[in-house]
Amino acid sequence: MRDAEGRACRMIGAMLDLTARKRAEDAMRESERRLGLERGLLEAIFLQAPVGISIAGAEAGVPSSLNAKAEEILGHGLGTEGDARYVSYGAMHPDGRRYEPAEYPTLRALRRGETVRGEEMRYRIPGTGEMRLLEVSSGPVRDAEGAIQAAVTVLADVGDKRRADAETRRLAALVEQSQDFIGLAAPDGSVDFVNEAGRRLIGLPDLAAARAMPIVDYFVPEERARVLDEVLPAVERDGFWEGELHFRHVVTGAAVPVLYNLFPVRGADGRKLGYGTVTRDLTEQHRARQALQASEASLRAVLDTVPVGILFAEAPSGRIVGGNRRLEDIFRHSVLPSPDVESYGEWVAFHEDGRRVAPDEYPLSRIIREGHEHAEMRCEYQRGDGSRLWIEIAGAPMRDEAGAVVGAVVAVADIDARRRAEERQDLLNQELSHRMKNLLAMVQAIAASTLRGATDMDAAREVLGSRLVALGKAHDVLLGGAAESASLAAVVREGVGVQESAGRRVRFEGPDVEIGGKAALSLALTLHELDHERGQVRRSVGAPRRRVGDLLAGGAGGRAPAAHRMDGNRRSAGRAAIAKGVRVAADRARADRAGQRRPRPRLPPGGGDLRRRGVAGRLPGRRMTMRRNEGPAGPLPLAMTDAPNAKTALVVEDEMIFRLEVRDLLEADGYAVVEAGNAAQALERLDDWVVLVVTDVRMPGPMDGLALAREVACRRPDVAVVVVSAQMRPRPGDLPGHVPFVERPFLESRFRDAVRRAEAARTPYP
Repeated sequence: MRDAEGRACRMIGAMLDLTARKRAEDAMRESERRLGLERGLLEAIFLQAPVGISIAGAEAGVPSSLNAKAEEILGHGLGTEGDARYVSYGAMHPDGRRYEPAEYPTLRALRRGETVRGEEMRYRIPGTGEMRLLEVSSGPVRDAEGAIQAAVTVLADVGDKRRADAETRRLAALVEQSQDFIGLAAPDGSVDFVNEAGRRLIGLPDLAAARAMPIVDYFVPEERARVLDEVLPAVERDGFWEGELHFRHVVTGAAVPVLYNLFPVRGADGRKLGYGTVTRDLTEQHRARQALQASEASLRAVLDTVPVGILFAEAPSGRIVGGNRRLEDIFRHSVLPSPDVESYGEWVAFHEDGRRVAPDEYPLSRIIREGHEHAEMRCEYQRGDGSRLWIEIAGAPMRDEAGAVVGAVVAVADIDARRRAEERQDLLNQELSHRMKNLLAMVQAIAASTLRGATDMDAAREVLGSRLVALGKAHDVLLGGAAESASLAAVVREGVGVQESAGRRVRFEGPDVEIGGKAALSLALTLHELDHERGQVRRSVGAPRRRVGDLLAGGAGGRAPAAHRMDGNRRSAGRAAIAKGVRVAADRARADRAGQRRPRPRLPPGGGDLRRRGVAGRLPGRRMTMRRNEGPAGPLPLAMTDAPNAKTALVVEDEMIFRLEVRDLLEADGYAVVEAGNAAQALERLDDWVVLVVTDVRMPGPMDGLALAREVACRRPDVAVVVVSAQMRPRPGDLPGHVPFVERPFLESRFRDAVRRAEAARTPYP
């Protein structure tokens, strides 16, 4: 306190307790600090929140704002102030209805104080038109008196989440519905999850039982060491392992074959979360494999036992995939692994005309490349040892369930023996046809000779019948042994035995030699003629027997029937020649056995015309020719036939019956006839007087009738040539164009017409 002069005169002291104030100030400062922290935290949350946040003030003085995530989600900022901004928003309800402004969650919170939680909204971004699925929550902000000051709205883009949830649900459904074993394990090997199919595979009742077993206990005991020593290290080293193992069924203890794999499961940061497996049950596959192996073994057994070769190829390449054992037996080499159709050329085969089979001609190629449903061929295959055989190949395509060609199969049959048999059968059929025609021609010749000039038809009928019986017996002798030869004794026995009385009364003896078939037929008919003539003479049971040689040489006479009668000179000359021929045949047989041969009589060089030898001068106005007759065992001595001023024809035929038939026809037409038994004799007797040659085709010797006809046409174009045969028909080019061919048996008119055509075509000397 101060006095009037301002000097301090006393002091008054007062004390105030500021503790509460201090505390209040401290609390205020703490509150402000916390408020600042909260405001900062809210601002950080507002700005950095992973969801969109919108704050809308109730009055114009209360600010409104959007955080960055909200702007990203909505595709725009606040826009205009007030409720007008909501008109421009493109929000729609889940059912597709457009949001009215009053229906937006923010306005519902501001106007009605409504709290909205998780309302689904479809919002179209104005700039891009993209439709987003939003989950919107909104609530009012009230003051101390409870008045609504603002509304806070939280926007979450749940499209990705919904898609992720859907994918998760689908994945879970896939895992549960899968028939494979799917499991997850922790890094320590404890099991976290096994799907239902996996639990069913090894007999686990529930997930708890699956979690109670470590990984190694899922396997059979003998493979657990492999899992620890091989599988797990491989997973750690390579990140994956797969192979066949066996699970153990916990109820039965049976081994379950599986295709097991194991791989690590890692998080987004690369940290290993555990192990996963998707394991396939191989039980049915093993059963199918075993069944397939059994089926293949059965099929292989069948293929190896079938009598044909089987070859398989795949399509479209044509690669050979295999064949059976029989195929290798047929081909005598292993199945060639041709990689494609173009390589089929290494299979060597030939057509009937000798051309090599091209690769695209084989049935496999035609089926695979050209789409044939069936293909076959016959060819001659060259085997591994160089030999050849005929095979038949037939094939068909192999198709899958859709009908597409996936390969082809062919069957290869060895038809070599069958083809040879067919060739032999064809040859036999041709030979049978030739022999039948030859026999018919022979019957025709016998009938023509018998009936020509006959005056008594009853006698002619009897003579013809007996001659045919003799011919039949001669054929019996031939067919009783070798078809091309017969025993001389058997021929004589049957020939004489045609007449029953002669068969009982005639004795014959001599060497039993084999004679040719043609000679046997000629001898049988000759014996029949002689026996028939002698048979007309009366005989008694006690009459002495005669030798065959005596019978043939002559003996008791008798007159032949009118149908068999010929002029005395010709008959006696022919009989003497035949008898001498039989003796020559017997002598030749004996000489063969003794190693000797009697010399054969030969014509003079140049043929049988004796005019060149001066004989013709002794017979003015006549020419004399010599005919070499053929007996049953070979050439007979020359017989002479003279014909006044006659044309000369050369008949070349080794069959006596046919030679006599043609001779009779030509002599009836005014020809003098010279005979030959083969082509060599014919060329010897082809002299200047011969104007006509009639030749058979098949004859003994190296030259047949076709070659003879060509030779005569070349040497003597002035000579007419006619070819006659019952055994074969000439092919084009076998004969000169002007040489006619007559097939036996023939009509006499046809033969005479051929002779006239041949004479008209010849080129006479000037």
